[in-house]
Amino acid sequence: MKQQKYAAFGQLLRQARTELAMTQTEVADAVGIGVDWYAQIEAGEARCSLKTLTALRRTLHVDANALLKALDQHSKPVKGTARRGVEEPKHTSGQHKAFGRTLRRARRQKQLTLSMVAESVGCSRTYYYVVETGRRLPSVLMLARLHDCLEFDANELLEELDKPPSKPDHYHFGVCIVRSRTRKAKTITEAAGAAGCSIEKYENIEAGARLPTLAELAPQCPKTDGYAIFARIQLIGQIVWTFRKL
Repeated sequence: MKQQKYAAFGQLLRQARTELAMTQTEVADAVGIGVDWYAQIEAGEARCSLKTLTALRRTLHVDANALLKALDQHSKPVKGTARRGVEEPKHTSGQHKAFGRTLRRARRQKQLTLSMVAESVGCSRTYYYVVETGRRLPSVLMLARLHDCLEFDANELLEELDKPPSKPDHYHFGVCIVRSRTRKAKTITEAAGAAGCSIEKYENIEAGARLPTLAELAPQCPKTDGYAIFARIQLIGQIVWTFRKL
């Protein structure tokens, strides 16, 4: 018989399912996983992915903060496990960027540096940075460590992953702005200052949540490389249509 390592986590799921009078099959179908796999998760014999956790929270209306606290006792930082503690999404999207921004806000509220958080959760500073910038998604166990360290609202965090993706033209535009800023070795603060907007507005532009005004765009697209940025988008028709809406 398998060890029930995540028994507390599974018990919370079982209680939520029972209150909704749902069967394991119904929950598994709603979440999009096999019923046998869900049965193992509920029995505390296996943990789920971040994507599955997000779907379970939505389906069972369970408190994500309680779920992460139940996992945290089995999530001790181990040196050298940073790569296994991070899930790389197939495509970095606006939801992932928003996910990272929520972590950043929680870290700044506690007045912690990137290095301090990374040391607390047992990963390198570089890997925590790519999580906070939305380039990677943490595993559920890594998220449990971050929740214990930063004390953020996990329900708000997972809601970011449930939001519909941003418009493709907005997203690709943001990708090009990020590449341009990286080539110039500018920080987000410096780029926001040059564009004459707040850091939050600039982060939304890079995440594809909004388009910049022409005044904000000008410092990002000087004549020397402006055409290169638009060429990389490969969606000239959509960009022209977008600018007509400004």
